[in-house]
Amino acid sequence: MKISILLLAVLICCSARNAAAQQTAQPTPSTSPNANAGPETRSTQQASGSCSTKTELRPGFLIVGTVFNEHSLSFPGTTVRIRCAEEQKYRWEAVTNSRGEFAVRVPAGHSYEVMVRAKNYQEQNVEVRTDRGDIQQRLSIRLLPTKSQKEGPAQ
Repeated sequence: MKISILLLAVLICCSARNAAAQQTAQPTPSTSPNANAGPETRSTQQASGSCSTKTELRPGFLIVGTVFNEHSLSFPGTTVRIRCAEEQKYRWEAVTNSRGEFAVRVPAGHSYEVMVRAKNYQEQNVEVRTDRGDIQQRLSIRLLPTKSQKEGPAQ
């Protein structure tokens, strides 16, 4: 009985500390005119600017897709890389799961290039635009082999 009362007192004390810590963690006002702007304002400003400003990149758009091989079977283990259309360097990378699926969350308001690569298959590039008001885009990508398949022994 005494142990349960002691545990209850400890829990009350810890919850009071957490509540006090959350109240003191209020953001301080800034002199910047956009400091108190909501996410809508930030995403509008981000859409007009370059994708290279790392401080404003906030994931809000989901690129989902499935990769298939030349026989229309799911293709696990393919590499999916994503970059802003105006940049040279790829920022996001994923590998397809056992069902050939991938999902990557990127900041909205930009154009992206999705590149899918697998050994012995042609590289596929797909453009994705995130400035149309949607929250996700589903891709279906079919990879073709780089060399023609051998059809049997030569005679």
